[in-house]
Amino acid sequence: MDLKYDNEKCCSVPMERASRELLRQLERMAVERRPEVCFGCGLEHNCARDGCAALLKAAELLRQ
Repeated sequence: MDLKYDNEKCCSVPMERASRELLRQLERMAVERRPEVCFGCGLEHNCARDGCAALLKAAELLRQ
């Protein structure tokens, strides 16, 4: 298991991995045109207001 260090809690915690759904949507986004790629992705949650859920989650995982 991959671990990362949580400075706030002073302990090691498991690293979050990208889900299959997230990876699938990112692969679709790489080759399909928008907005067609977004319809029915399963990750959407107020994307029009908050931004693309898949890209935000990918950015969060990359920042870790």
